[in-house]
Amino acid sequence: ERVLARSEDRYVHFFREHEEFFVQLVSRWHPIGPELLEQYADRWNWRRGLSKNDNLLWSEDLIKRYSHRWSWRELSRNEGIPWSGELIGRCSDLGSLNWPHWNWKNLSMNESIPWTMELLKNYADQWEWGGRGLSGNEALPWTENLINRFAERWSWGALSANKGLPWTQD
Repeated sequence: ERVLARSEDRYVHFFREHEEFFVQLVSRWHPIGPELLEQYADRWNWRRGLSKNDNLLWSEDLIKRYSHRWSWRELSRNEGIPWSGELIGRCSDLGSLNWPHWNWKNLSMNESIPWTMELLKNYADQWEWGGRGLSGNEALPWTENLINRFAERWSWGALSANKGLPWTQD
């Protein structure tokens, strides 16, 4: 018990000496509730920490409330967000020239989005279709119809390596 107490004292001392490091760790990995987010809003590392944190209580409201603080690039790849086509659509206009909204390349790689034909059609001109985007995303609802519908957009080399495609001998 005594050894543990000394270890805890060392950790506390270390984090007091390295406060920015502590804030970064908590911002990136800790499940922070809405009250703490608000209380320490000016202390969190929003761009490189909270935007990547998949342990937050994510909601559309949370995204909108702090829209000016997020790294939309990191938010777009965060798999902890309760993604939907509606969320993507409603939050698309939150950005500005200084703080742009969704990073479509990162969204295209995000395998936690519930991909549908409608979602792909609605934003066909925004998606990254190459190998580091939709063509390499194993989570798409791969069908012959989907492939044919966007035949001119796919990176065929990336598709041939995509393990999510239901390959057949036919």
